[in-house]
Amino acid sequence: MENLDISRKSLDLVWAEGSIYVMGIERALARWRPWLSSGGCVAFSDFVWWTDDRSDEASEFWASEYPDMATEVAIRSTAEAVGYQLVNCFRMPKEAHDAYYLPLEARVAEFAECDDADVQKVLATIRTEIDVVQRFSDEAGYSFFVLQRAEIT
Repeated sequence: MENLDISRKSLDLVWAEGSIYVMGIERALARWRPWLSSGGCVAFSDFVWWTDDRSDEASEFWASEYPDMATEVAIRSTAEAVGYQLVNCFRMPKEAHDAYYLPLEARVAEFAECDDADVQKVLATIRTEIDVVQRFSDEAGYSFFVLQRAEIT
């Protein structure tokens, strides 16, 4: 995602569904911008805060698991600062979250009897994430962004 050998302005679209957090949004958008053609777009989803009124439990969990988690407004501001304009942003519905978390929950259950302490530690974190996402679904979730390269004058 960072060190691809791509010519400047050679891409019309960069699609990063659920993966932009690996680089960090600002870093990724800045790195990818030169690759985009005039009018080219970046489309990505990220787990974001949907409210400023957050429970302590959700705040503490995400502070440890995704400390760079931002709001939709902050992401838009970051995007504009590095040379993009917002085309669209929408929140993924409960069905989209369920499509990810329900199979994950089932897969975690398959490893319940594993006696490896490291595996159990990872599974415990995943179970906590599933629980936090379900109980605090009005506070945070996946949002999808479509940004277009802005021509800087």
